[in-house]
Amino acid sequence: MILWRCHSIHSLLFYVIRARYGGMGYSLKIIGFAVAAAGLYCLSVSAVFADKGELLDPLFETLKTVEPEYADQVADEINRILDDSGSASSNLLLMRGREAIEAGSFHAAVEHFSAVTEHAPDFAEGWHMLAVANHKIGKTGLALSDIQRALALEPRHFKAIVSLGMLFTAQGQYEKAIGVFEEAQSIHPNIRGVKDYIAKLRVIAGITDI
Repeated sequence: MILWRCHSIHSLLFYVIRARYGGMGYSLKIIGFAVAAAGLYCLSVSAVFADKGELLDPLFETLKTVEPEYADQVADEINRILDDSGSASSNLLLMRGREAIEAGSFHAAVEHFSAVTEHAPDFAEGWHMLAVANHKIGKTGLALSDIQRALALEPRHFKAIVSLGMLFTAQGQYEKAIGVFEEAQSIHPNIRGVKDYIAKLRVIAGITDI
């Protein structure tokens, strides 16, 4: 797990440096030194970053300011970290649950994600996906509770926030949904599709700018 994180950090660092300094005549040698430093950092990452939050904090800060063309790179790295429960068995259950959702086997997905939350109760993505599955089988109350649990564990989980907005939309609570989607935008300003979705909801809700 550490190996792919280090590979991703190297790639992400290259893109961020190029985005920020590429037009200023900085040499590739500077980028090379930075990437080498990242390599030394990765040698001790398992010891230094035992807390997932310490990995995520700088990435979320970068996500707010990074150029739009590099936002997906940062978001993907955040999602990779959020998708790792720290347990091979829980990660496998998460994968099986997602496969079940793709196959339309929503009750099976609920079983898989319920097992994830039992084995890894502090794993935000497990609760998020359980919410998605419960919503698919019409258990809206449980879905809302699951998403709230996910966001209590990781308030910046923009995918869970978007899912919460979708849940409010399905309930016809359009103003609540708009507020939630705007919260997702404050965390991930370049999140795909959300800006247009907010605009559509404002029309449906009859909200106009003064």
